[in-house]
Amino acid sequence: MRYRILIISAIMASLASTAEARTWYVAADGSGDAPTLLAAMDSANANDIVLAGPGNHYVHRTLVIPSRVTVTSEAGPHETRIIGSGPLPPINGVHAGDRSKFDGFWVEGFTTTTVSARSGATITNNIIMVVLGAGLLAQFSCTIENNLFVSGDVFLGPPGIIFTHNIVLSNLYCDFDPQILPICNNLLGLICQVYLDQNPYLNFSLDPEFCGVPGSGNYFLQSGSPARPATIRLGEGAG
Repeated sequence: MRYRILIISAIMASLASTAEARTWYVAADGSGDAPTLLAAMDSANANDIVLAGPGNHYVHRTLVIPSRVTVTSEAGPHETRIIGSGPLPPINGVHAGDRSKFDGFWVEGFTTTTVSARSGATITNNIIMVVLGAGLLAQFSCTIENNLFVSGDVFLGPPGIIFTHNIVLSNLYCDFDPQILPICNNLLGLICQVYLDQNPYLNFSLDPEFCGVPGSGNYFLQSGSPARPATIRLGEGAG
């Protein structure tokens, strides 16, 4: 009986936590529910959403997104920027924690790593720039989709990373792991040999039959494609 009561209490606590999730609005002028994105990160709890208004959002230290928190922009990356500031700009920009989401920003002004992600984080719809070092450092079951990496190398580490629909103007490096699945990207810099071995169909602009109709925005594997799903993962070529 006591064990059953404990289980019921845990379920009720979980439901209450979900029900209490809230949205924090952060305006670039300091108004809103929190004065800055950093302050919003300090206040947000699991399942909360932090919504950033258009404009420049300056941060003087790494923006650490708590577990299961979503940080998204109201107007998209061309209108919403996260910029490293201070006498010495932060070394690292945005760190996406366990199962968090980071969506819709222009990120710049950091000296070493602009965005890092791990443990189920999702990074989507961003424009990422860096002065020197890594534009992205991703590890452990992340999803990286529909981002533009203007500068700074991209590093993918195992296991379980999905890297798809991105445009990379710099270099891509990845550890060997059959669970890394980079498909349908535009890669314009140096590309790791592992990627070449696993996926000969590198760029969606160069292989529209494989990745979808040009201009459609749908770059998933098409029903009429000569490439089978198994060949993408194993690098056996088209059949």
